[in-house]
Amino acid sequence: MVSLSDLQVDSALSYAVALIFPALDAVVALVASETAVVGLGVTTAGSIDRILLLVLLAATGAFLGDNLCYGIGDVSDRGWTGSSSPARTGWPGRGGRRGHSRTSEPG
Repeated sequence: MVSLSDLQVDSALSYAVALIFPALDAVVALVASETAVVGLGVTTAGSIDRILLLVLLAATGAFLGDNLCYGIGDVSDRGWTGSSSPARTGWPGRGGRRGHSRTSEPG
């Protein structure tokens, strides 16, 4: 088993950790991505190019994880059929029955 202390920033596994951990952290908060990225950053103290690559991969992973969360929420809002019925959403102004739309007349 590989621990984070065994990773070298030169290895492909460490770059994969820097990309995948932030993405997983956005979806499932069981992975401590900050600790992994900071730990990998400490091992790159001598090379600015490796630090920039590490930051780029961690930011990309976080971006992908956030978009994955958005996609999951969007699919669950529409349902698996893909229909986004305004009557089903129940929001005011979108045809829902819970509230009044902004264009409706009082009374």
